Amino acid sequence: MKKKLNLGVLSTLGSTIGGANTKVVIGNSTYCTKRGSSWLMSVALNQYMTERDLNLVHGYIDHESGHIRFTEWSAIADSFAKGESVRHMTNVLEDIRIEGLIGKRYKGSAMNLHRMVSTLCEDESFWSIPTQGMGLNSLVNSFFLFGGRYHLLSQVAMKERADLAFSILKSRVSKELYFKFGECFLQLSNLTSTAGALKLAIEVLALIDEAKEEQQQQQQQQQQQQQQQQQQQNDDEEGESDGQDSGNTDDTDDTDDTDSDAGNAGDTDGEDGDDEADGQAGGNAGGDDSDEDGDESSDQSNQAGENQSDVDGGNAQDQQTQGGGQSSNSRSEYDPERDWMWFDENGEEVIPKDICDGIAEAIDNRFNATFDPTEGDPFQESMTMKRDIARFACLYEVDNKAVQAAQTSLKKWCLSHSNRKTTPRTAGGKLNGRRLARLPAGNLRVFEHTLSTRTPSAAVQIMLDTSGSMYPTTHYGAGTACASLVKALQGLKDFSVSVIQFNDDCTLVHDWETKGVLGNLAMPCGGTETGPACYAAMGNLANRKEDTKLVFILTDGDGDLRQVIPKAKEYGIKVCAVRFGGGAIELIGLEPELQPYCEDMNRLPEMFTSVLQTVMDRS
Repeated sequence: MKKKLNLGVLSTLGSTIGGANTKVVIGNSTYCTKRGSSWLMSVALNQYMTERDLNLVHGYIDHESGHIRFTEWSAIADSFAKGESVRHMTNVLEDIRIEGLIGKRYKGSAMNLHRMVSTLCEDESFWSIPTQGMGLNSLVNSFFLFGGRYHLLSQVAMKERADLAFSILKSRVSKELYFKFGECFLQLSNLTSTAGALKLAIEVLALIDEAKEEQQQQQQQQQQQQQQQQQQQNDDEEGESDGQDSGNTDDTDDTDDTDSDAGNAGDTDGEDGDDEADGQAGGNAGGDDSDEDGDESSDQSNQAGENQSDVDGGNAQDQQTQGGGQSSNSRSEYDPERDWMWFDENGEEVIPKDICDGIAEAIDNRFNATFDPTEGDPFQESMTMKRDIARFACLYEVDNKAVQAAQTSLKKWCLSHSNRKTTPRTAGGKLNGRRLARLPAGNLRVFEHTLSTRTPSAAVQIMLDTSGSMYPTTHYGAGTACASLVKALQGLKDFSVSVIQFNDDCTLVHDWETKGVLGNLAMPCGGTETGPACYAAMGNLANRKEDTKLVFILTDGDGDLRQVIPKAKEYGIKVCAVRFGGGAIELIGLEPELQPYCEDMNRLPEMFTSVLQTVMDRS
């Protein structure tokens, strides 16, 4: 049975590891991209992915956060310009450098990266074990990738792969060249910049070219030696054949004389046989038994000969097989049948995968493998959320009465959940940490000490409908409500607010860390996909640490939430709405008291008070 994913663990995702300009969201694909001055990381998760899958997710986030903090992207662009081999080798070296830095700064990141590598090394689906017959490019990449992670990052799961890569490379190249590879490996431990990683990658690729030339020279020398040996063998065979021909000429006369005498003797025997033929007819009866005995003994003799031949042949074949196996083992201590893992179907070398692209692909594969299409999944059905935060304010005016109404309702909710505990205490009982001796009881004063619990916090994800049905007038009311609600929540200490505008697409227009008024919004257009947009909003709420998580929808009521509401309750997320427009259409699946209809903008403060008090008081 697959273990369900608890979204509570996602609050530990390292969105702060990469810095204030880094955002982690949950979607249906895994990638890391830069949008403007900010970075967006999306991880593919569904409710059936296990803790083992989360090891890959946590490691991927910490790895990409290391790139965001420490990688020089101009040097990466230069590596792309120099070709795929340079780019890949630079990325391998840079991965080791930035993981070492992020692991020193955050111990939890080092632990996540170790768990990720341990998960990847459980089998050979991601990184194959090095073999003697692998290509030189893949061997050198394995030398730095596996060796660097084991020796420099202390990722012990890489030990077997690192040891094999070192020993195989040592046997494949000369001592001088292996020493040069070792010097480059020592430089890897002293890298201080991405430009240094690019320079080292170019040096390593130059050494690979030297190693290839060295192998070609060795192959040419071996071919010349084989040709010389073959020529010498042919000369020896010709000399032996000339000697045999002269010997056969001398023996020809003797052989002819012997054959002539044998022929005469055969004629004499033939005449005697004719004379005896008549006498054999009478002895057939007595001769049958002897013939049967003779045939039986002949058959036994033939069977014994065949059995002996089979045994000898089998032994010879076993010895030959054993000898061949010993020869193979003497050539390589590894299984040559595994070499195919390092070549594709076209015979090209397979280079070990790097973390950035390889882990993203592995997470997406696990996501697709664990998705159950028979159930609605809040992450599989979510939209891919874009990010477009404008620097200038939107055109919608703020309703100050609605702002005050929202703040009053939320403050009352906070007070109702802030408990006070009063306890009597005695003054004079201690002085500077020492209890006073012989202090008259009359000098002690009793007073009350009040201790307040922490004020509850909340994260509110506003969803503004900007579909075509909101045009031409309905969007004004919804936009005013959105701008007013943003201002109200930003004025409260323990509340965070984010805004997503949606139609048949989904765009983040106001992030949790964004300060000031609501930015410019797009004009209404397109269809209405309320359900998938709600799933995207739930993903944006998943890694928040506030006590209460709320999705607040501002729409004309066109949407089906029958699958959204149960999933939201399962993950502790509350959903409410305020409806606008002349149609008074209700959201399917949401209770009527949680989606009041605002037919008059003068009643907007009343709508905020009603829906916020209702939804926040629910457990």
